[in-house]
Amino acid sequence: MEKSNHEVFISFRDPSIVRHQTGSYADAFSKHEQRWKDNLQKVQTWRAALAEAANLSGWDCSVHRMESDLVEKIANDVLKKLQGVGGDDDLEGEIAMCKRMAQRHEEMYLRTRDVSHWNAYNATHQRIAQLQQQLMVRLRDQSLGHTT
Repeated sequence: MEKSNHEVFISFRDPSIVRHQTGSYADAFSKHEQRWKDNLQKVQTWRAALAEAANLSGWDCSVHRMESDLVEKIANDVLKKLQGVGGDDDLEGEIAMCKRMAQRHEEMYLRTRDVSHWNAYNATHQRIAQLQQQLMVRLRDQSLGHTT
């Protein structure tokens, strides 16, 4: 497997179906092979990439009873990994990023009416509230001369 500096976030309902490309994956690849019959190497590359992705570690969907719990866990894990991107104390940047993320989830929900997008929207807004509270505490402490 090729190493890169990119973070990959994996979440499959059943990675073995993806890894072995059975069920709807088999149907989809059959259609791709028909469409790309003059360039089957392209389809083979897609197959290999998907199988490789299915072998990466990710979130186990089977341990979460409600999809909203899984969405919240994923959102929180992603946000934790991204916290260092703008510097250790970039709460304002993280809040802005979360607001953009919430807007995308809302747009997706309005377009698809898929409740998982609404759950992600709500989880992201909860995270925004937490970050805003942290920022307010930090600003209060700074105004009082406390170090954080």
